[in-house]
Amino acid sequence: MRRTAVSPTGIERTFADHEIIVTKTDMKGLLTYANDVFLRLSVFDEDEVIGKPHNIIRHPEMPRVVFKLLWDTLREGREIFAYVVNMASDGAEYWVLAHVTPSRDASGRIVGYHSSRRRPDRAAVTAIKELYARLRAEERRHRSPSEGLDASYRMLQDELAARGRTYEQFVFDLTLGASAQPGTAPNARPIPVTRDNRPNTGPPLPAAGPANAGRITTNARNRKPVKVVKNVTSGRKA
Repeated sequence: MRRTAVSPTGIERTFADHEIIVTKTDMKGLLTYANDVFLRLSVFDEDEVIGKPHNIIRHPEMPRVVFKLLWDTLREGREIFAYVVNMASDGAEYWVLAHVTPSRDASGRIVGYHSSRRRPDRAAVTAIKELYARLRAEERRHRSPSEGLDASYRMLQDELAARGRTYEQFVFDLTLGASAQPGTAPNARPIPVTRDNRPNTGPPLPAAGPANAGRITTNARNRKPVKVVKNVTSGRKA
């Protein structure tokens, strides 16, 4: 069934520390796999998302420059970590720390992309919200979308240069806590890291296909309840 357009409600939805959102797409960004956590948080059934663009969950307050950076990195054959706020089909939002990587066939050719996402620390979300709000405002300030995107990209690069960080390093600083011991964030739960001190987004992703298709929850009545909290970090709706 075709859903009508929705607007952000300002209600935030979250998920458990041990849960991982998993999706896979083809080269065009069309969804080929979505696990039960994704379906539950986004309030979609499987048949509503498979074959649809991954940006079906894009939140209007996400800066477009972040997705430019993401796609530029993936097309170079590299992985990327990013903080992203998504919008569910009912208008609720949920923040994630996303790890997106190219999928390759036996010959090493990129054939798609897969993403695993964990629940981010609140301190990191608070920090990234402030930056994203400024980037989005810059994008909207310009008459044409292309001019806005270029201006937002320059703003992001200037921000990173002032910090002496790349975007990836900036994300790691937020994730690990710049003043904390590796693997922890200030006043927050421990965050798992790999041997090279990178955020650990979980075990290898499950393969899409018949072997895993039966594990995807498609009936909304079977979905686990999600914790819903009011957005208290801003005086306006997200």
